[in-house]
Amino acid sequence: MRKQFQCSVTGLARMGAGPYVRDRVGAGDAIELRADPGAPSVINAFHQGHKLGLLSEGDRWLGPHLAQSGDTTARVDDLIVNDEGEPDSIDLSIELALADATQAPPSVIGEVGEELRLLMTVAMADGVYHVREREMLQRFADVRAREVGVIPADGEVARAVRWARRHVPSPFETAQIIGRLAIDRPAAFDAILEVADLAAEMDGKVVAEERARVDMLRELIEVGRQHVRG
Repeated sequence: MRKQFQCSVTGLARMGAGPYVRDRVGAGDAIELRADPGAPSVINAFHQGHKLGLLSEGDRWLGPHLAQSGDTTARVDDLIVNDEGEPDSIDLSIELALADATQAPPSVIGEVGEELRLLMTVAMADGVYHVREREMLQRFADVRAREVGVIPADGEVARAVRWARRHVPSPFETAQIIGRLAIDRPAAFDAILEVADLAAEMDGKVVAEERARVDMLRELIEVGRQHVRG
């Protein structure tokens, strides 16, 4: 069974690849991942033969699976820039066929990604994504991940929040997520609602769209709880 995984290319500045990435790399582009001949645990990333950087240390578990499956092409999800506006890293997605799901280590996205998607419906309700909202969601992701036994790798929490922003659920998807959590992880609901209220107030005022999203979450969560209770 094929499954999609997220990973990141780092070290763009160290490789001097920032200008190349800025001018020639975009969302959806193919990135070739290759093990370094002299250090097989190090995975190099190439775009049309141009070396960009390395797969982040926390993603190196992918190396043996890339070699085994022959699936070495990832796709660009997002270009991450630094404070100067220069490309700093690249978020990627790659599909792999793993014989056993346990071969993939627990991840922040895998464990609390759906919770982040629910919260993103509130953060993005007014069409503006504030820095304080992003920072709060990162704190939530870090705390929740550790509560469920995941120790985030460097940069993994920020990547999970970026992933959630790219996957804001529709109302129908929101109901589906809540239905799954009501069965698998109902203890998450109190924390989700608490942070949803904070996210709605984070920019100093609560607009109607934000309040509507919080109310929708609260109503759907109550329906989910009642359904599980029977």
